[in-house]
Amino acid sequence: MKEFREAFGKRIKQLRKNRRITQEQLAEIIGLNPRQLTRIETGENFPSADTLVKISNALELDVKYIFNFDWDSKFTALAVGTDAKPIIRLVQKDEVVTVKSYTHSIGDEIKSIKHFSVSQVEDTMKKLAKKINKPLTVEYFIRKNRANIKTYYPNGKTELLLSDIDIRENEEYKMLCNELKKFMKSPSKLEFIKLALQVFDKKEAAEKLQLMLKGMDLKR
Repeated sequence: MKEFREAFGKRIKQLRKNRRITQEQLAEIIGLNPRQLTRIETGENFPSADTLVKISNALELDVKYIFNFDWDSKFTALAVGTDAKPIIRLVQKDEVVTVKSYTHSIGDEIKSIKHFSVSQVEDTMKKLAKKINKPLTVEYFIRKNRANIKTYYPNGKTELLLSDIDIRENEEYKMLCNELKKFMKSPSKLEFIKLALQVFDKKEAAEKLQLMLKGMDLKR
């Protein structure tokens, strides 16, 4: 996912700068074309397992530490609203939508609209944005599941910040990162991941992976 790659690239860039290593120096140390490293740091590309290990070695950091960062910036930004950027959270249950929470600055304007029907959501939020004369960000839930996040503008314009697909991918990447952090604690598991990623490109990696799987079966 683009947001994850960009956040990961920023993490690599910041850790590199913390070590006072230039992009060119790091590229030379890990044997990578500087342009390829640029693509990683800008989020255009994601490093292979081998490159990731080389980067961690060059920066003298544990691989799992590199993944210890907050990448879902849009969710983080929405965690707390401000007077300038009011936020409202709506929850749908059956055909009824309920206002669950909102930024203090819009409290007076929203007192009269605690509940409304699903069909009224768009019109109600557009009217509210026009009334407060500020962009209004709406976090929409269907029961306990986040469905989408939109911003409604006073001029009637609507911007979709995160769709249900983006949200599902965010949750999937969170789970992936958490699992990957666990694997990083075990050198043998890390080697397994590296081989699995190489299988598509290298025949010998597939053969080695098969031997490793047989060895794992024998240990059970």
